[in-house]
Amino acid sequence: MLVEVLLSLVGHPGSLILPQSFQLASDLNFLHEGERNVINRIVALGSSYTTLAAFIARIFFEQDQGMYLHAFAAGLNTLLDDYRSLISKMEQEALESEGKIPLTRMQAFLEEWFLIFPVLVEVVAKMEGQKLKGGQILGLVYQELTECGIPCLQSALECLFISCNRVWYDQLTSWMVYGLVTDPYHEFFIAREGTSESYGLLADRVPVFISLQVADSVFFVGDSVRLLSFNSKGGAPILSSGDVLTFVAALRSLASLPVFNIKLFENVIGKMRAIVAAHLRNRVVVEGQLARHLHALRDYLLMAKGDFWQAFITESRSLLSLAPKINAEHDLNILFQQAAGKNSLDGEDLFNKCVLKLNKAAVTDPPFTGGWNIRLQYKLEWPVDSFLKREDLDKYNQIFRFMFHLKRIQLELQCAWAHLQRKQLNKKERAELMTSWILRKNMSLLLDNLSFYFQVDVIEPEFLALVTCINESVDFAEIKQKHLSFVSTVEQGLFLTTVPVSRSLGDIFQLCFEFTNLTLHSSNSDPTKLAHLNQEFDRQSALLFALLSGLKNARGSSPQLRNLLLLMDYNNHFTKVSQ
Repeated sequence: MLVEVLLSLVGHPGSLILPQSFQLASDLNFLHEGERNVINRIVALGSSYTTLAAFIARIFFEQDQGMYLHAFAAGLNTLLDDYRSLISKMEQEALESEGKIPLTRMQAFLEEWFLIFPVLVEVVAKMEGQKLKGGQILGLVYQELTECGIPCLQSALECLFISCNRVWYDQLTSWMVYGLVTDPYHEFFIAREGTSESYGLLADRVPVFISLQVADSVFFVGDSVRLLSFNSKGGAPILSSGDVLTFVAALRSLASLPVFNIKLFENVIGKMRAIVAAHLRNRVVVEGQLARHLHALRDYLLMAKGDFWQAFITESRSLLSLAPKINAEHDLNILFQQAAGKNSLDGEDLFNKCVLKLNKAAVTDPPFTGGWNIRLQYKLEWPVDSFLKREDLDKYNQIFRFMFHLKRIQLELQCAWAHLQRKQLNKKERAELMTSWILRKNMSLLLDNLSFYFQVDVIEPEFLALVTCINESVDFAEIKQKHLSFVSTVEQGLFLTTVPVSRSLGDIFQLCFEFTNLTLHSSNSDPTKLAHLNQEFDRQSALLFALLSGLKNARGSSPQLRNLLLLMDYNNHFTKVSQ
């Protein structure tokens, strides 16, 4: 009987113990009921052992189960080795006592495993049932560990956690020190984004015991190392050999701890992040002269260099009045360079990074664009290209196209005024053109006010705040966040993200465009068409004022919006109309 019990404990029941249930056969009448209950309790451990051993064998046999599952299985096998050693000791004691080992003695030997095995079987069932992988496995073991108060069970769960933790820390070290992702089974919480060269943070893979903020710090460190250590421009690695040794030692120290210490982990990650942020700031802001590039973006893409853009739009006016042809982009860049020469910009190194590109006109483009979907391409070089991404330049170009159309229509209104002034008119004809003069004046006033507000009250103060942050902050991430905030605030300040206002501005631009066409390209003005334009402009202007007035007190609105409303409501014009 003793041999049968010992073999059952390691998954090999004989004739007396049923292999399906790991319980004594019911026809054994020579046992007392109390003895039967004790033996059944003991051999039931064999069922749990068989379940766990089968799980381990399956994981080790199947090579595509993931590194965390293999690590978990390895830790579980270590625990079963301890269990098997205990069974060997029981067998040795039984042999020494000639098979006379009391059942109570066997229970005492196995008492801890009565507590450990059911929890391990439950953990394995959860992992297989929910098909957990990567950080999810680590999170499950950690959760069981933190909710457990039994010392022997805590020790077993710690063994599993440490085994899985080694894989996690190896991946952390590879990413944070070398900028590499060693993740053949797609388990790490940082992964390549599609087919691009960039990487992203996957929130659903982040283990439950670290916050998304800490995970983002891990991503920041590794992404910075990746971008600036292994580039094609020949730059030196961002981390010195001393930094590498410090980072590796810190992570190895954390990995060797018997219990995961979240505070210590956050402290180590915070220090690593601070070191990388300081190096990155020096590389991009100081060596890469980030502020100069941002000034160039403001001057050209945000049109702060007004005299240059005025010269270019004037030079290209006749070209832009026609539909784009095959060589339109080439002609446009020749005029671009001519305007630069007149403003002594053709020798500036940052201006030479600017090239106009003509994209195919979209169906949704408004008529006043004339099919000219112009994009200003700014050539980024290392290391500034690690700060300014393609997505950032796309946003700058959205602002550029809006400002370009605004300034172009402003110029057309100025030409319409000059055209009206050149006409030799008698008193009656001057009276007939009074409506055109007044409408042109109102259109120019509104667009001039908008242009002034956008440049002086929106772009310039936000840009000064950005430059101040660049000069004063030592945290590269803070500078990057400030830049993102700058672009977002400018987009909001120009109402590009507020659909009703943006649509209203587009309608106003279209009315101004139609008016200049009627004035400049028609031999005789159409009184009916002019009256319609006047009526529509009054309606759209009033609508724009009402929309902006509604935004004035909205959460997140610019405090400078009141300045625009004051400019628009000259002599209380719109206030009187609304009353």
